[in-house]
Amino acid sequence: MIIEAPAPILSSPIASKPKGDAIATATGDFDTFLTLLTAQLRNQDPLSPMDGTEFVAQLATFSSVEQLIGVNDRVDALNLTVAGTAISSLSQWIGQSISVTDGQFRATGAAVQFVAPDLTAGDSVEAVIATPEGRIVRRLAVFPDNNGLATWDGRDGEGIAVAPQNLSLTLKVTGDNGTIETPGEVLTTVTAIRGTPDGVVVDLADGRAVAPETIGRVQNNTATDG
Repeated sequence: MIIEAPAPILSSPIASKPKGDAIATATGDFDTFLTLLTAQLRNQDPLSPMDGTEFVAQLATFSSVEQLIGVNDRVDALNLTVAGTAISSLSQWIGQSISVTDGQFRATGAAVQFVAPDLTAGDSVEAVIATPEGRIVRRLAVFPDNNGLATWDGRDGEGIAVAPQNLSLTLKVTGDNGTIETPGEVLTTVTAIRGTPDGVVVDLADGRAVAPETIGRVQNNTATDG
């Protein structure tokens, strides 16, 4: 059974690097302010004490820095909660076949399945497999099976198995309105869901790690039709 992948519920990373730097900076400013204010009060001239208005302004700054540190701590805790919830929600993908919509994949020499586009009468589809540098590895006509999928046998135009390398798949659909090119959706298997400083990522069996929003379809490998 193939279903559309649910929209990922995450929108926040676990903790971004700039945010961590901001917290460290705020904490440093907070400590520096306390040191300077204490020294100022201790060394002020008893005959000419610090102006009351200036003192109130400094206390207001003190309060603002303290609140900023508290807000940053709460935001970090919230991000950890959101990321943890996202990982828990997406963990159902582990072990399932999914399609990745960016057209990128890693060849291993084995056959590769991809989603064939919906066609109208008279349309034809060509799959173009190329290296990141644009060198074409293989062109083949696309004929979808009963599940709407097509297969590349993992070999180049001379019938030689392609060594492990990063490739791209582009589908060229030709019809009455000309030719339209779209990235292919290559099927692979999810091996893990994990959090990183930049957000939650999906680890794939071909060795890549992608963002959840690039997942197009999820095939429930444990489901049985009946």
